[in-house]
Amino acid sequence: KVVAQHQVRVFDYRVDFYVPEMKVVLEIDGSIYHGKDVEQREHTRDELISEKLGCEVIRITTDNINKNVTKLLPAISVVLKNRKRKASIKP
Repeated sequence: KVVAQHQVRVFDYRVDFYVPEMKVVLEIDGSIYHGKDVEQREHTRDELISEKLGCEVIRITTDNINKNVTKLLPAISVVLKNRKRKASIKP
């Protein structure tokens, strides 16, 4: 069973969801995250989390959730399964 932790502090940041077993961070972005400055800052943050924790950061917009919620969970599931498979075949 995969357990996602909600609103977890990672370094100087807080992430929406963290799945440590799969090394995945899931971020839900509202309309405030569409500005160029915010986009660059979030990209830098994602790179730091990815490099330091070895996590894959998945960003999902609230618009995508509202319009495609039925496709969202299967898509996340595929990413998590791929991540788990990659982790199990590491040398």
